[in-house]
Amino acid sequence: MNVKQKLYIAKAAAVEAFFPWNTCLLCGKTGCLEHCLCSECSRKLAALDRCAVCGCFFAFKSASAEPRLCAACANEPKNYIDAFYSALPYVGYPRQYILALKYRDKRAYAKPLGKCLAAALQKENVVADYVAAVPLHSNRLAERGYNQAELLAEATAGFLGIKYLPDVLKRHKETKVQHKLSFAERKDNLTRAFSPGRHGG
Repeated sequence: MNVKQKLYIAKAAAVEAFFPWNTCLLCGKTGCLEHCLCSECSRKLAALDRCAVCGCFFAFKSASAEPRLCAACANEPKNYIDAFYSALPYVGYPRQYILALKYRDKRAYAKPLGKCLAAALQKENVVADYVAAVPLHSNRLAERGYNQAELLAEATAGFLGIKYLPDVLKRHKETKVQHKLSFAERKDNLTRAFSPGRHGG
């Protein structure tokens, strides 16, 4: 753990002393300040398998040692992906917290979610130099007032002890809402939407 990471964690601990977050991100029970998951949910999460391509949680582990794919990745190979990682399944409380951060101005959720994401990346031994976020279009940013991805990226970078770069990507068009589109429509929706931005360092 480097000095920057220690300082960030110390600052987060000081904030939690006044505004404690001790709620399990998976089941909603209190009493888990350390890892954002209670011990029971940590065991349940460990019993879930994840897609070898997109990283989503989709089934209980089997005796098979072969890499397992979710239905979407099995139907359409995604050779353009190096790796995706999921910290939590997108159901129940995790989904509620993420949507509240994204749409209901619950910016305080970025810190526990970022802490959980950082812990998941460390568990997978993921090594990175920087963390970046997908930018919002200026119209949507003006409407929402903040970019939830930036808040989450900053928190995650802080817990990992690495630098957050704010302007790595530049958005050129206002895309449609992704969750209402099919996989093929999502790819078309994002075509020519981004380009490299200036280095944020």
